[in-house]
Parts: sequence; C-alpha cells; structure tokens
Amino acid sequence: MPAFGSDGKISDWERFHFSTGKLSLPHQLRANRTVGDPEKVEVSWQNDSDSGLSSTHDELMMIVARDGKFTAPIATGALRKQGNAVIQLPSGSGTLQGIYLFFGNEEGKLYSVDQYFGI
Repeated sequence: MPAFGSDGKISDWERFHFSTGKLSLPHQLRANRTVGDPEKVEVSWQNDSDSGLSSTHDELMMIVARDGKFTAPIATGALRKQGNAVIQLPSGSGTLQGIYLFFGNEEGKLYSVDQYFGI
C-alpha cells in the first residue's frame, strides 16, 4: 500500500515489488544504461552463490515498467556466478519508468526479492 498515491496509481516505484522468496538478492546489485546504447543495461553484483539457498546457476530476471504497465518476467540468460552482464531492454513504446531485477533458481521454483532501478 505505501507504493500507491491517493489517486490509486503507483507513486513510489521502489516500494512496489513483484518478487519475494528464499533466494538472497546479491550484495552490490547495480544497473545503469549503457553509454552509447540506451537499449542496453549494464548490471553488476557480488557473486554470493555460497550463501543460503543461492546457486551459481541462479538466473537474473527482469521486469520492465513502461507507462505504468509491466512486462512478464524476462529471463536474461545471465547467471549469478558471472557477477555482471549487459542485458537488452525489450522493445516497446512509451516512457520507461525503470526495471525490477531479481534472481530465480534453475527449476524456476525459488526466487529472490526484487530491486527497482529507475534507469
């Protein structure tokens, strides 16, 4: 509820979440638009695959917010063990509010919490 304004629309994108779960979200997760190519995002994180239920093969997932509408979860192909990736934003019209990043395990049954980036 704290993510919504009095008009019922999202007013605080960082407080709005899609994912929750038992996997850890890596420390120092960062995302920035690639210089020279605004359709790509450079993502980096600390590989912490030896903690809790996390695995080296957990995959980075993304949800994109444009004009208050969201994509389905997108598998990026980047694995936790890599520590960084350059991911392509899906094509779409409208104003990009940002992206939500989180990790999912190989079986697609465990997920981490998500983190919003207003890129």
